[in-house]
Amino acid sequence: MSNTTFNTLIKYVIFDIECRKDREGNWILCQLAYRCLNRQFEYIFDHSVYFAESLKCPEFVDNAIKREFLNEASYKVQLREPEEYLKFFYNSIQLVRDGNIELVGHNLFSVDIPSLEDLMHKYGYPFYWNDKGFPKESFTDGLFGHNIHDTRQIGEGYRAVLNSRNIKAKVTLKDTAEFFGVQVREEKLHDANYDCWLTEQ
Repeated sequence: MSNTTFNTLIKYVIFDIECRKDREGNWILCQLAYRCLNRQFEYIFDHSVYFAESLKCPEFVDNAIKREFLNEASYKVQLREPEEYLKFFYNSIQLVRDGNIELVGHNLFSVDIPSLEDLMHKYGYPFYWNDKGFPKESFTDGLFGHNIHDTRQIGEGYRAVLNSRNIKAKVTLKDTAEFFGVQVREEKLHDANYDCWLTEQ
């Protein structure tokens, strides 16, 4: 396979999921964003999707409209149902992946990976390449490998070098970015698309 072909294939997916509690205290999936890189860490494409259930979280919707949309109507027309979106997400990524994709993100192990894995399993899609219980006639292997890069761990390690007396406290994405000299726009934090970009930096 030529280098040109490899340059268009996805080896790393930086992703972020934004969930919020509704008025009844239930966690609602509001937004998924991801940025795809090849094995040379070159950017291929990105995407961000808002889900219909986010309408149950008015504060999230208001903030999203202020950041990105002209009005409520322009927000609503972009909304997708998870089942519909995952079908296109899974099949599209499957076509252009370079082996098992490695996941990148901030605080992946406790939040984002369990959320995306549960979502994909809920609608019948394998997550890891060796997921069990999925009919081979319906799917190839899951998209993702077990090689995971969590920038929270990188930030915690870097801070431990700077301040060995405080090595166990949580390190935010903002903290980690600032450790490495990346300027952070605080008003855009917790938008999944921006958090992905910040993680990539």
